[in-house]
Amino acid sequence: MVKYELEKLGLHYTSIELGMIEIKENITNGLKQELKSNLALSGLELLDDKRVYS
Repeated sequence: MVKYELEKLGLHYTSIELGMIEIKENITNGLKQELKSNLALSGLELLDDKRVYS
């Protein structure tokens, strides 16, 4: 389900693990809201990770 939603929005990811997704690119707030809404329809919740990786 999560992979499908990411691919539907054209997002590229480096890994998907239980409870965590790493997305390659920065995404706009609008795209993030769309992903959040789409996941919510399936009973899933999108949480932001405030940590920054270099």
